[in-house]
Amino acid sequence: MPSGRVSPARTVPWQRPRTRDTTARLLARRPPLSVSMWIRLTVSESPVFRKALGAKSAARMPVLDALRAYPKEIALASGSFLISLSCSYLMTETRGRGLSAEEPVRAHS
Repeated sequence: MPSGRVSPARTVPWQRPRTRDTTARLLARRPPLSVSMWIRLTVSESPVFRKALGAKSAARMPVLDALRAYPKEIALASGSFLISLSCSYLMTETRGRGLSAEEPVRAHS
């Protein structure tokens, strides 16, 4: 007969308290994570990046700068996204309804 107490091994992983042991086991099981953290902590930033950080010359409106610099590319990407979204919506809404090309598409009939 169960006692009503739940052992820590039977709890859900996100309910268990995280200890140093569990963190060490997590890092041991994830070598790419360990390697990436080691690289991030040991490799210094590039001189160009450090110079840009020191200058603090951030653009006031980076979106406008991007629109001025790449108007064709942004218009092409936005247009292709809208076309694919529209096609996806139309295919989803008309699937299984037996609509013909002559019949208008009604929203949620």
